[in-house]
Parts: sequence; structure tokens; C-alpha cells
Amino acid sequence: TIFDKQQKPLKTFSTSSREAADKLDINEGMNQFVWDMNHAPGERIDGMILWNGGVGTVKIAPGTYKARVKYNTDSLDVPFVVKADPTYKMTDADYEAQVNFLLQVRDKFNDIQKAIRNIRTVRTQINDLNGRIDSKANKEIKLMSDSIVKQITAVEEALYQTKSKSGQDVLNFPIRLNDKIAGLWGVAASGQNP
Repeated sequence: TIFDKQQKPLKTFSTSSREAADKLDINEGMNQFVWDMNHAPGERIDGMILWNGGVGTVKIAPGTYKARVKYNTDSLDVPFVVKADPTYKMTDADYEAQVNFLLQVRDKFNDIQKAIRNIRTVRTQINDLNGRIDSKANKEIKLMSDSIVKQITAVEEALYQTKSKSGQDVLNFPIRLNDKIAGLWGVAASGQNP
């Protein structure tokens, strides 16, 4: 487990992890592990077309961190230092401000992506229900469910450009909130600048 400067866990790697990115492969004898020093990336939705490409990973700021290596019941905490690239004239405060801002933007993007997933799940459930009920005998339920689907679809269309079916469609239809936030992230992450 990698801990941040406030001793909060950043990332945990394990031999028993279900996620491929978090899985440790160990062999008998000497092993080596290299961490990419990135926070978790932004949420992705399969098939979603964004002009700005989404939100990537945020590199941690320079400073002192800690790694905890655990084997069965034994553990060892190892402090380590991430040094700043000397070619950039940024202070520790500049790095912290950039990383904190990028994490806020990533989290807002993730909130939008989760909302889109939830809207799609609810709409699917409502449409499945409509397909199973007798719409003549349950006119009120049908009218209410159609109204809900219409309202949540309007919200989804404000969050994401649902008309985009190919990479060139974003030239014909305006981008929506998730794509705008991805663009903000891209600009703020484009270099080592205060």
C-alpha cells in the first residue's frame, strides 16, 4: 500500500487483487516492483466519444511518501521521497496546487460519468418494466415511466452529447459538460506550470 503525505492510502497492490492494474505477480526469490506514481485515472464508459479524450491520470506531487509491504502477518513501512524534476521552476506549493486542482477536476468528471451510468441503468430498468406490463391496464404507470425516462434522458443529454456515434460527430454536435470538464483537465495537466 502506498500512503500519501497525510498517511492516507493512495493505492494498494496485492497478489490477490481482482483488478489487473493492482495485481502483483511474485516469483520465488528476488522480486522488483515499480509504481507509476499516478493517482487513479478518470472514469471511462465504453463506447463514449469525447472530443477532449476524457480525464487521464494525475502524477503525485514531489514529497515524502510511505509504502507498506505486508507478507502474512508481518509488515514493514518504508518511507521514500519523490523528487521534483529540476528542469521545471515550480515550488512544492505549485505542485500541490496543480495536483489538488487536477484531482478536483477528475472527481467532478467521475461524478458526471457515474450519473450517466446511473441514468442509463434506471432507464433500462424502466424500459424493461414497460415491456413486461400490460400498458392498457396500467396506463398511469406507463405515463409516469415515460415521463421519468424523458426527464432523465434530458439530464443525460446535458451531461454527454448522446448524438455522437463516431469521432467526427463532435464536429457536428456541441460537446456537453463531461467533455468540457475533460478539456479543462487537459489544459491544466498539459505541463508543469503553477
